[in-house]
Amino acid sequence: MQPDYKPPPAEIISFVSGKGGVGKTTLVSNIGIALVKRFKKKVLVVDTCFSSPTLGLHLGILYPSSTIHDILENRVPVEEAIYAHSSGLHIMPASLSAKRGEVDYNRLRAKLSQVADNYDYILLDGSAGVDEETKATIKASDRVVVVTNPDIPAITSAIKVLETIKDFGIDIAGIILNKIRGSEYEATAREIEGSTDEKLIGTIRYDRLVPESISSSTPVVLYSPESDPSVSMIKIASAITGLPFTLPSRSIVSTLVESILGRKEKRERPSMEKIVRHLGEEAQKLPTAQKKEPVEVVYDDETKTAIEGVRKVIHALEDEYKEGILSAESYRELRKYNNEKLKAFLAKGIPIYEKPPAPGEPEAAEIEQPKSDMIKQLLDSLKEQYEGGILSEEDFKHLRAQALSVPHPSSTEQPEPKKKHHKRKKKKKHKPAYHAKRRR
Repeated sequence: MQPDYKPPPAEIISFVSGKGGVGKTTLVSNIGIALVKRFKKKVLVVDTCFSSPTLGLHLGILYPSSTIHDILENRVPVEEAIYAHSSGLHIMPASLSAKRGEVDYNRLRAKLSQVADNYDYILLDGSAGVDEETKATIKASDRVVVVTNPDIPAITSAIKVLETIKDFGIDIAGIILNKIRGSEYEATAREIEGSTDEKLIGTIRYDRLVPESISSSTPVVLYSPESDPSVSMIKIASAITGLPFTLPSRSIVSTLVESILGRKEKRERPSMEKIVRHLGEEAQKLPTAQKKEPVEVVYDDETKTAIEGVRKVIHALEDEYKEGILSAESYRELRKYNNEKLKAFLAKGIPIYEKPPAPGEPEAAEIEQPKSDMIKQLLDSLKEQYEGGILSEEDFKHLRAQALSVPHPSSTEQPEPKKKHHKRKKKKKHKPAYHAKRRR
């Protein structure tokens, strides 16, 4: 009798970028649904943009009762923060009102491994830049996809992220070039591959259907399944996973039905005033204490020497590949092998935290957060939604004004009433009547 077959745990693939607004969240939500609908895979998408999350908004989850923040703080089991989308996709959202540094990012991989056996793929929607949030997302991944736009600032930032990924020894799945408009000033696919030494696994032209679908909280692969951006998303899903696919031909009948009846998956736009009100309510529930991040990771001399040696080997492989000594296939295999070795050595580090305060001295995390920081958190979230195409410029300005009026939880003191100053009435000076006759 053969033993029961146990499928391997889910592969964790993260999507990161060097700057914000390049379209990571849009890609994660659409590629996740494409894997479910087209390739019949079990997929979980996770919002690891901990301080400015928007993945839930893209998928119509506005007010989750439990989030990834609750999981990382051990407040709820992992299963309680997973929600099912109508497409079959599973989502683990983040709290809209969370603050930077509020959770222990280093627990991310361990928490995801608790449910990895239930899925084929786990996609992480990382934050922009190379801060602690991005690094935690990269370290929790098996492979990383870098998203960029065809402009110089976005490409320069993407190169910095690629260097960080290589330092951590994580395999790079490739680069996605998003929001192509075909202008003369844009970098070409060949130029980007040449400057980054990484392959492009997909390109997506700018299409107004994408921001239109975001405004209705419906990914474009459902909003307009046969549109150009939808086809590009499905091709990228195939390129990342290696799964083959064929697209059905667009019939005249389906085109007429869509033009007459509209798109079936289109939803009503969520009330942005309600979202801002919810942000304010959540901000008042936030704890004042914050978690401290390790200031340093310490390795013993043997491990430190091994890390430096593996990194030198990786750089040597890159040089040999550029000079044509190694083929692309040999380079990828050798780099993957050495990346796994580097990842194993880096995991042996011991995190060192800041020294505790002197007796009687209050911790910095216990000091109450001023009102300006709370308002800034709300404004950052609105800005992220505006840059991601969820909010129009008019809505952003209107909601920004509303966010500035959100009260702070410690603002319980009522303003003192103004004292009424009663003006004294001036007494009229009565001039004596002059009755004297004029003397001759």
